[in-house]
Amino acid sequence: MKICFLTQTAHDISDYYKEFFNKYDLFFITFKTANPLAVDFVPKSTWSAGRNVLWEYVRGKYDYYVFIDDDLIFKVFNKKVSAFPFLAYLYYKVYKTSFVESYELANPLYFFNRLKHYLLKYKPEVMAVTQLDGNPVNSLDTAIMRKNSFVRRVGFFDAQFTVFSDYAANKILPYDTKISGWSSAQIAVYLYSFEVFASKAINVAELGVANSHHVGAYTDTYNGMLDCATMITEISKATQKDYDSLSSGEDGSAVDYLFGKDVIINNIPDASKKEDYKQNFKRITGIENLINANMKI
Repeated sequence: MKICFLTQTAHDISDYYKEFFNKYDLFFITFKTANPLAVDFVPKSTWSAGRNVLWEYVRGKYDYYVFIDDDLIFKVFNKKVSAFPFLAYLYYKVYKTSFVESYELANPLYFFNRLKHYLLKYKPEVMAVTQLDGNPVNSLDTAIMRKNSFVRRVGFFDAQFTVFSDYAANKILPYDTKISGWSSAQIAVYLYSFEVFASKAINVAELGVANSHHVGAYTDTYNGMLDCATMITEISKATQKDYDSLSSGEDGSAVDYLFGKDVIINNIPDASKKEDYKQNFKRITGIENLINANMKI
């Protein structure tokens, strides 16, 4: 199984990344200064445009493509209790004041071995790992751990760590650049994953990532609320389906972090299950006219 990792950064990848990924294929572009080790220098590029450059560079060469932010810290659930997800849940509830505190810094070898384990067992089309910044989506992780599983279906997931199979990448990518090329592009990614790939789009709570610093707005004039609202409106028009459920929840965020909650909690992925992608695509027919024609099945 061939895996590559893809990121974009201002000048150079961190020393932490150089050590963590020293035995793996990590490709990067820069957007502020040129770097001879980078795939390309793409000044003034949007988030989507940068990821699309990386995708085109490695397209068709790997089984899985992992897009990552350039400032992640990689973690794993406390290894002393992670053999049994329900035990891990009890550990968190009894001994920790927050879910995030249940994780520890990952040894690279252990992290990648567990990543490969889930890829080989579940053969997902799309995979994310748990977001460790106190996001409300963690309530879905703990709900599934109570059922003795680290694996759940995805609804919303942050783009900070996104795994695509070669098939999924060729369906979902390139990332949208028509609406803005910024955070709204991720909405199409997780909606398509939820509706079409269903149980073959998973989140793994044994593994987690956290951003080491917060950059702030993408640009001085960027309005994330408006950007995401525009994307949701356009998706609803294209599919002739009301996707208002994607909109912000009561916390005033740009999107509903608990999108698909009932489906996720009541349908733990079965590694042996087959999904009918062509049939599933009927739920979202028309999105290909908005995002890209590759999405049609």
